[in-house]
Amino acid sequence: MSIQSTFEIGMIGQDLALNHYLKNYFCLIDQNFQYYHKGSQGRRGEIDLIFEKKHILHFVEVKARSNQKFGLAQMQISATKLKTLYSAFQYFILKHKQYAEYNMQFDVAVINNSEIEIISNAYNFDGFSM
Repeated sequence: MSIQSTFEIGMIGQDLALNHYLKNYFCLIDQNFQYYHKGSQGRRGEIDLIFEKKHILHFVEVKARSNQKFGLAQMQISATKLKTLYSAFQYFILKHKQYAEYNMQFDVAVINNSEIEIISNAYNFDGFSM
């Protein structure tokens, strides 16, 4: 029995989510999209996966756990993480103006012990402000 690092678990989870979306005819737009804020050092945030299907952009946060010792994976998305994701969404649209008229939704791909659950439209950013 091998012990996997958090990074390895995350990469396995991201691969599972990627394959799930691709099998369901989503078009991969970007993977590990990094958001940098002017005037700050280093990256400020990352969107794990970005897909398009039927003129809807799906921004996917992947949460993978090998056990539930620290709670369910989907419970690990904090208000700070949501603010960072919102900023990253805005930055993505600024950089990719061709998607400005697309509808958007934020999905969470939860992987617990290699079992995948997609929570579609997990959070709604209508009226969300920084």
